[in-house]
Amino acid sequence: MRNLALLLALALVASGCPDDAGSTDTDTVVGDTVVDDTAGDDADDTAVPEDSTTEDSGTEDAADASDTAEDAACGPDELVDGAFPEPGPIADLTGSFIDLNHGWRFHTDPDGGGEAAGWATAGFDDGAWETLSATATWEDQGHGGYDGYGWYRHDVDIPADWDGDAVIFESNGVDDAYDLWVNGTWVAHHGDAPDASVWNLTTKDRIEAQLVAGQVNVLAVRVDDWAGGGGIWRKTLLRRVLPLSPYEELLPKPVLDGEPELVDLYWRAWGMAWAKIGRGTADNGFAPLYLDEGFNEQIYQWDSSFICLFARYGARLLPVMATLDDFYAKQREDGYIQRVYSETTGGELDEPTSDEPMVNPPLFAWVEWEYARFTGDTSRLSTVLPHLTAYDAWLDEHLRTDVGKGLYYQTELGSGMDNTPRGDSWKSAWVDMSLQQVLAARMIARIAAAAGDATAASAWEAKATARAGLVDSLLWDENDGWYYDMKVNGEHTGIRHGGAFWAFLAEVASPEQADRVAGHMANPEEFWRAHPFPTLSARDPLYDGSGHYWRGGVWAPTNYAAIRGLAQAGHHELAHDAALAHVRMMRAVYDAPPSDPGATVAPQERDGDYATLWECYAPDATTPCTRWDATYFGRQDFVGWSGLGPIALLIEEIIGLDVDALDGRITWRIRRSDRHGIERLPFGAGHQVALVADARGDGANEVVVQVSTTRGFTLEVAGDVAPGSYEVCPGTTELRLPLATR
Repeated sequence: MRNLALLLALALVASGCPDDAGSTDTDTVVGDTVVDDTAGDDADDTAVPEDSTTEDSGTEDAADASDTAEDAACGPDELVDGAFPEPGPIADLTGSFIDLNHGWRFHTDPDGGGEAAGWATAGFDDGAWETLSATATWEDQGHGGYDGYGWYRHDVDIPADWDGDAVIFESNGVDDAYDLWVNGTWVAHHGDAPDASVWNLTTKDRIEAQLVAGQVNVLAVRVDDWAGGGGIWRKTLLRRVLPLSPYEELLPKPVLDGEPELVDLYWRAWGMAWAKIGRGTADNGFAPLYLDEGFNEQIYQWDSSFICLFARYGARLLPVMATLDDFYAKQREDGYIQRVYSETTGGELDEPTSDEPMVNPPLFAWVEWEYARFTGDTSRLSTVLPHLTAYDAWLDEHLRTDVGKGLYYQTELGSGMDNTPRGDSWKSAWVDMSLQQVLAARMIARIAAAAGDATAASAWEAKATARAGLVDSLLWDENDGWYYDMKVNGEHTGIRHGGAFWAFLAEVASPEQADRVAGHMANPEEFWRAHPFPTLSARDPLYDGSGHYWRGGVWAPTNYAAIRGLAQAGHHELAHDAALAHVRMMRAVYDAPPSDPGATVAPQERDGDYATLWECYAPDATTPCTRWDATYFGRQDFVGWSGLGPIALLIEEIIGLDVDALDGRITWRIRRSDRHGIERLPFGAGHQVALVADARGDGANEVVVQVSTTRGFTLEVAGDVAPGSYEVCPGTTELRLPLATR
């Protein structure tokens, strides 16, 4: 666990690099010996080992080098105070939306003759029609009890600079079905009776071919309401999707010569996230731009938190933390933050009760800390700390009962693991929520320390320790080696599900307990399936090898938490192997889209293009996972949290990099023999690093690494190479790292 006093100081060691260290001269470290590649250069101009004498380094040269290099260490550059810079293309993105929530002309069409009467054409005179908004049903706007056809028309002035770009008509709820015309040309139909309504779905259609940039265009929508509420009743807009390629230089560039298909998936994931940026409106009060999961009209705590964890790698491009600010802005005075808010109105979806408190896993503090650690930007921490502490206090008061003996309960939807079997544990102690509350307290402690409040940091660490003790005493099963939910009678449910994966990140499990949990996860009869890790043990009678949502499905958020936690607990090889298997399977499913979408893809989502990233994956087949109905696959184009695999896990586990900009430190576990690494990796405000290992053959005794950086830092290496720590100065450096002795 990080030293809280060190966090309080947040004072990084001054660089010690010479004034001309920013030159482009290249120096070399051979093994651990500095080689002067440039006549007249001083040895101080190079990367040198900080302390290369480790017990298992396998080299005697390391000890000699540490003596000769003692006076040459550069040390990490001190970070300049201030926030990470605003993403570069913000201005371009802000001008890429046209709000269509208001100003629709409307007319009912009880006889269905509107199309024949020309109501879809651009030149039709709709001046006598009434005006409705797209934020409420037509029943709520004066047409109570009306079912059948209704027409909406809207004039839209398309900016001239949109010419040549993709433009999407996006609706987040039309009750029940609709047809779309643009300038009199029919474009698309969505929704089919009797049970394929799009009342609660996001639908999107490309319309740039029908638009004329630089002039007024006419949209016409014919809605068919089968019963109940009807009409366009949720956020509707036009979205210009700018090509990502002009902005790719703001994203890290992975190098993986042996598996270029994984790099391709990485870029495709960024492309999906790029196309789902949300925009705040006067109606919802959200941030001007934020990241959206993009599958319906709400924003979710659970989804948004995990989106930020991969999107932080694109903080120079995307409005990452504004995504969480949307939730903080809606926090009640008593600390409550709902798990979901409407993107149309900005309001809560429902009033919380003890039976359904309408909260999600409390991951805000973890995400805030991970963002600060990666970017080096601590400017948010003192601002968000009151939000985090107030939210924790609300959860403390409202999500504990006497039955749970001081631990926390959740609900099926609130847990995020919707149909996970829980046994008789209603309002008792749920293992995932209780572990997440330990994690939250630990992260709040670190945030408080970084914000300069040592007293609060100590109090939060004590709270985390107390919560961890309760989890260990009440939910750990010594016989089974697993953390379980607790029944109302105080016994364990015996249902082995992915909620226990959080024990690693929460730092609850002792090394021995971590070994036992990891043993279950590595067992092919339980969690180590063709696609690891399902969220329910394959030994459970309710396990479904096709997924059935959380009764076997492999999910990006739980996989990310599990894999990061395994690595944190020292199970590096299992973490790496799981990440590699996970991302390879995601690619395999991408390359083998459903062969019979009529039987496997929900009617509302059949768009003809199924080479994509999915909401969840089957553990025992190369397919997406089946959803809650055990029939259709889950949602597609889900970036959303499914960007965690091809982006975050590719960088962190497959390439093997851990970035701590606060400490000026990058740790690289080198495991591959192909040319691999990363370029354009942000490393604090205004800085970036490139780290690329050359390919090596079977007979190689070293790994040659090319380093280029604008900031001095400490590079720690492990994995296939002898463990060591090197101080790297600005400029370019070649490292020759001896392989570890096995």
